[in-house]
Amino acid sequence: MRSHPSTALLDDSRNLYSVSHSYYVNIIFSHSRLPTPDSRLPTPCSLLPTPYSLFSLLYKFHMMAD
Repeated sequence: MRSHPSTALLDDSRNLYSVSHSYYVNIIFSHSRLPTPDSRLPTPCSLLPTPYSLFSLLYKFHMMAD
């Protein structure tokens, strides 16, 4: 039974979250014509998978692989 590299996994998740978060923010602001997000309009955020959900899915597959 091999040990889990939990600290490396946490560091990777932080990096992945910050990179994908800024990626999504850039997409949303580049595609929106408004300089500031308007709360009355539906944002593309609700349509895109969140970085957290993507990482939790990856983490489940990682745990199942062992």
